[in-house]
Amino acid sequence: MKQSENYRILATQFLEQENLLKARKFYNKSLEINPNNIKTLYDLGYFCDKYEAENEALDIYKRIIEIDNKEPGAYYAIAVILERRSEFIKSIEYYNKAIEYDENYYNAYLYIAEVYEKLKDYENAEINFRKAINVNEENFWAYNNYASFLEEHDRNEEALEMFKKAIINDSDSYLAYFNIAVVYKKLKNYDLAIENYKYSISLNKYYPYSFLNLSILHKEFKEYKEAIEIASEGILYNNDISVLYYNRAIFLVRNNQNELALNDLRKAVELSPSLKKYVEEDNDFTVLREYDEFNEIIV
Repeated sequence: MKQSENYRILATQFLEQENLLKARKFYNKSLEINPNNIKTLYDLGYFCDKYEAENEALDIYKRIIEIDNKEPGAYYAIAVILERRSEFIKSIEYYNKAIEYDENYYNAYLYIAEVYEKLKDYENAEINFRKAINVNEENFWAYNNYASFLEEHDRNEEALEMFKKAIINDSDSYLAYFNIAVVYKKLKNYDLAIENYKYSISLNKYYPYSFLNLSILHKEFKEYKEAIEIASEGILYNNDISVLYYNRAIFLVRNNQNELALNDLRKAVELSPSLKKYVEEDNDFTVLREYDEFNEIIV
């Protein structure tokens, strides 16, 4: 039995080195010696799932349940695969089984909440978001995801409170500050929205939507120069994001810089050809339609 565990450890080392053939070989050797080595079965299930052998992964997790029908991790792993396949009702059954055998299974509560949300069962979604928080009050994602749920349902003050609790657990989360900014904008507290977008950017300049939302906010106040500067900084760090070029084109038109706007539209369409129809229909670009370059862009 000790040799089975040794082979498992060796397989894990090969997996870390991305030597998949040898990893699989030694997982198999481990199971040849001890077919009921649950650690090896979990590792092999994860291996199969990660490398697109979902059906085999399911069989392995079901094998674990045959060995020990109170093994919560196996039920959870099956639920995740079923959710990915959009088999939501079945996934709920397996998440609940995981919770039945481990009432403190934080991830199971969090994921089942998101499944209920997909099914538009908002009451059960909220119940499970709250259970996730109760089980682990120090986890960022429980607060963040619950706050996003509240924000989507326009319970903005409650959402703000949850996002702030998320920050207590991860003060360097650019995403939490971004979400707080979104809520402040909805509440028409524009100064705090701007402050939080800027702080989100300071934490992660490679998240383009902080730049995008902040630039659009300045546009709404007709501060086109500021909007252009923010979008330009965003493009500096995220030069493959079409919506940054598209929106900077809008700001440039508003600032009477039509030639530069055409350059940005060309780049936006180059990155995302599906934007052509939006460029053609967007009234923000009416003034550009007299340019030959505009017609070349939308062809």
